[in-house]
Amino acid sequence: MAHERVAAIIVAALLFGGCGGSGDDEGKMIDWNLSQSHNVEDVDWAKPDQTAVQIESPDSVRIRFPGGQSFAGNGDVGAVGLERQGDKVTTVQVDSAPMTADEAYETALRWTRRWGLPKAPIEEWNEHRRSSAGIQTAEAIPDPGTTVGPGGPEPSLKLLNSFNDDRPVIVSLRFFWT
Repeated sequence: MAHERVAAIIVAALLFGGCGGSGDDEGKMIDWNLSQSHNVEDVDWAKPDQTAVQIESPDSVRIRFPGGQSFAGNGDVGAVGLERQGDKVTTVQVDSAPMTADEAYETALRWTRRWGLPKAPIEEWNEHRRSSAGIQTAEAIPDPGTTVGPGGPEPSLKLLNSFNDDRPVIVSLRFFWT
């Protein structure tokens, strides 16, 4: 699945030091307008020689999409990742800070409603995690061709293990241009 491949690339780049993101991201405010285009000039691309970058712990995030849609977060975003092909941004990934399972469930439901994603995978994840000891992953993907505004990206949401025992879940909201 393309979504899994993109996530694997971003994670691999992080693990091997290929992504942007360092202590100098502290205090970072993201305010991107992707409503008319999704070029690298439209975002703060930290490392022009890299195809993937990540901004850790931004203070605030506002990303505008076509059709008047936007994502906003203040202090609750753990990281924002970007991937590109040539001069086009192909992926924007907004990861929450690590959360408790209950917090992640509520956030995931709120984000699935907001972005028109199916809530059934999130409900199944919640039932499973309540009936077992482990945190599994889950992914909410809309019907093919569903975009955020005309010509905008395809949204999806994934629940991920944060590997933090006290706050074991990250809610990952992803936007893909194909």
